[in-house]
Amino acid sequence: MIRRFCITVFLFCQAAVCQAGTPNADYVWHSDSKMQAEMEIPETTLSLMCNKQIFVILEKQTVTYSEIDKQRYADFKVPADAVTAISGWWAGYGQTIYVIRSGQELKIYYTEYGEEENPSPLTFTLLKTLTLKSE
Repeated sequence: MIRRFCITVFLFCQAAVCQAGTPNADYVWHSDSKMQAEMEIPETTLSLMCNKQIFVILEKQTVTYSEIDKQRYADFKVPADAVTAISGWWAGYGQTIYVIRSGQELKIYYTEYGEEENPSPLTFTLLKTLTLKSE
């Protein structure tokens, strides 16, 4: 019998000025991981909330995520103007994701790497663009 348990973690990221109806908005990451007890391999869905809107960013990822402090953005090659960033790691495989706000749009950038790779030349690609609804 496969025993599963669910870990729900809310990672509260920095507050940022939100131009869509409210003077301040929090960017809140939600990482929902289900793990099989026998294999202990996570299957994670990563979501982001802004302006009371929830967006699924990635599904079925085999990593566990944690917020990146703004002071450490340079360590992860995240641009200083990112409103929030998160990284994930599991068994030698990593991901870094950051968000750039442009008016009503959130641009989500993504990169992945292995522990044997030098993370210095990380290349981020635009994963998706999300549009915020005005309140």
